[in-house]
Amino acid sequence: MNPTVEVLRIVLGWPICFLVVMLVYKKAITSLLSLLPGAKIKLTIGQFSFEMPIPELEQSVTESLVDKKLTADQISSLTKLSKGRSPFDPSDLNIARPLRNAGLIKVPDGRFLQTGQEFAEEIEITTLGRYVVEAAKKNS
Repeated sequence: MNPTVEVLRIVLGWPICFLVVMLVYKKAITSLLSLLPGAKIKLTIGQFSFEMPIPELEQSVTESLVDKKLTADQISSLTKLSKGRSPFDPSDLNIARPLRNAGLIKVPDGRFLQTGQEFAEEIEITTLGRYVVEAAKKNS
């Protein structure tokens, strides 16, 4: 084989292979890179978008659960909600409020658990809440 062709194959072959791999596996590579120290996650809350380091996001979620530990009643409530929306019983306000503050449950349509003397009619689990339920199932 011609030495010039061999050199061109080596010189151009690897960059082309690299580009093909990058294009085909771009999403997977991006996901892996996001796990590196110093990686950030882009969040949009309301009309604001910002990037936040993963450890700070973890700290923020942990801080939002005041007691740092879920009670058996809270875990039970989350497990029931993982099956779908549920009517809200105002007597469960002390169980539901910390879950809502931690972003584990929400009131549909962006309403509040309690507005004056009125209470939400239904509550539902959030994506983060579903992860907590899955973790609770694995640890029990």
